[in-house]
Amino acid sequence: MAPTPLLSFYITDDDERKKVADLDAGATAAAATAKHAAPAHRAFAEAVAEQAKIAAKEARNAVPETHRSYGVTTCGAALGDKAYIAAFLNQQAQRLSNDIDSLSPGIILKVIEDLAGESSQCASVALYYSLQCRAYYLLGTHLPSETRDLAEQVDGALRKA
Repeated sequence: MAPTPLLSFYITDDDERKKVADLDAGATAAAATAKHAAPAHRAFAEAVAEQAKIAAKEARNAVPETHRSYGVTTCGAALGDKAYIAAFLNQQAQRLSNDIDSLSPGIILKVIEDLAGESSQCASVALYYSLQCRAYYLLGTHLPSETRDLAEQVDGALRKA
């Protein structure tokens, strides 16, 4: 049975995923360049952006079925293949609790650092009523076996906050 075209997919092969991500980033950069190009150069920049967009789309379509994991994200919950759900939850964990580099901290640490300087009570309220709830929603809409890593990462970020 062929997958429905409405479903998105996660590329499970690291090399393929990096190749497609690089082409997507190039297409986005080319579109931004075309948007801000001088009127004399705009037509050429738009043509380059269109070519980059087509190349990225073709690369995504050329990913072999063996390297695709299908699913859909609806109402903030991922449904589909195990690899698709795992990739979605990993992305959400990184978004909430990234502590890999100080250049892009996770939402939890960033909000707490920004609010704590103004009011520790405000930071505490935001942590309790908003930031924890984001993780609780993901924990409530996915199976416990799927959310163990997410829970550990978010717990670490909450303890640090």
